[in-house]
Amino acid sequence: MSNPGLDAVNFFHKGAINFRGYDPDQAEGLPSLHVPVPRNGSADEILKLHVDARYAYEDLLGLGNHTASVIKSIFVGNYDW
Repeated sequence: MSNPGLDAVNFFHKGAINFRGYDPDQAEGLPSLHVPVPRNGSADEILKLHVDARYAYEDLLGLGNHTASVIKSIFVGNYDW
């Protein structure tokens, strides 16, 4: 999915096209691949892909889990979102 949910205004990946792995036919609560691709960036920036602990836009619980992980990582530095 390209720029789902709030990704078009995602300030953590500003200006990027965000691709997220999500299959609605799979069980809920699974980790999700997130690949932010900068529009005018270097190839090194493309390698900032990561696995989110849960797909952020699956449901309200997923959004809450993702938001809490982002806030935690800001203060702790453990990027598990």
